[in-house]
Amino acid sequence: MASFTDIKTQDDLFKLLNIPKKNMTYLLYNKEEKGPENAYHTFSILKKNGDKREIDAPNDELKFVQKRLAILLWANQKKSWRLNNTKPNISHGFEESKSIITNAKIHRNKKIVLNLDLEDFFPSIHFGRVKGFF
Repeated sequence: MASFTDIKTQDDLFKLLNIPKKNMTYLLYNKEEKGPENAYHTFSILKKNGDKREIDAPNDELKFVQKRLAILLWANQKKSWRLNNTKPNISHGFEESKSIITNAKIHRNKKIVLNLDLEDFFPSIHFGRVKGFF
């Protein structure tokens, strides 16, 4: 499997994700030009206390890309742990078959647990930031 270190261009990323360039170009540039609201739809759900919670969910095109990226990130993370003989003891908020309970067990007997929620984080993500991160 290719690695993120192999990515030098946008085309490399598209190939790694197995998504045609024209689809990614449309999603990144044409839809984004019209504003991030075109990539998401907003709806409300009721909380237990009766208040409303606004949910910004990605459209099907963006959700498809996010899923591909998540699969790739997870595969590379597991590969890294295997190669480095690491048994991770970290939070796993969205890991399949894990829950808030299994995540909480990791933090048992810790003196400090820091949880950050960054407002307006996702609209600021673009290829340059992702490439710079990796």
